[in-house]
Amino acid sequence: MVLFLAATAFICVLLAFGRYAPFYRIIYALPYFSTIRNPIKFMQPFQLVAVIIFSFGLQEFFRRALADSAAVRNSVTTHLKLWWSKAVGFERKWVYALVALFVVSLIGFMAYSGSSRDIMNYLTSNGFEAPEAREILSFSKAEIGLYLLFLVASIMTLVLLQSGSFAGRRIKWAAVLILFILVVDMHRADAHWVRYEDYKKKYASNQVFDFLARKRMRIE
Repeated sequence: MVLFLAATAFICVLLAFGRYAPFYRIIYALPYFSTIRNPIKFMQPFQLVAVIIFSFGLQEFFRRALADSAAVRNSVTTHLKLWWSKAVGFERKWVYALVALFVVSLIGFMAYSGSSRDIMNYLTSNGFEAPEAREILSFSKAEIGLYLLFLVASIMTLVLLQSGSFAGRRIKWAAVLILFILVVDMHRADAHWVRYEDYKKKYASNQVFDFLARKRMRIE
């Protein structure tokens, strides 16, 4: 199931490139696929599949933590050091891959910050005023910084879970930590879509509404 979902997610990412890759042109010739005008829509099933794979991984981590009774006798730091001294194969490679992901992301952020002048020139030459361009640039930098922050928190949590440091009764703290990261990240991402309005002002009556209320409207 995990392999199937991973393959599905990978295909969705390829199709989301749209006209910038040949994959979308292949399925665009199939019936009804031509009605999908925006290839980025393929990222919606990708996000759904990613959540399912994420839940599978968490389930396996929690099962191992509940079954590991030896880790309960050690502190978190002691068990983490002991686990790392014995870790071999995929466990070490996975940790190295996570660290490499953070390093590459950090280098990308530094490269992006170093291109601020070029980004400003591009924005101002494509219809944005200088103040707006500066706001766009600063906002994008802040978003990448937050991504790095949540990436570090996620990596630390995954390594602690993988090592079994949250074994036994400590597993509840793992659940609290994961839930905290998810809720804070989702709140931050969704806060931009929330708009507050004064309902009294919005639904206040005026001459047009009063006129329409007195007249019987016939719908043809």
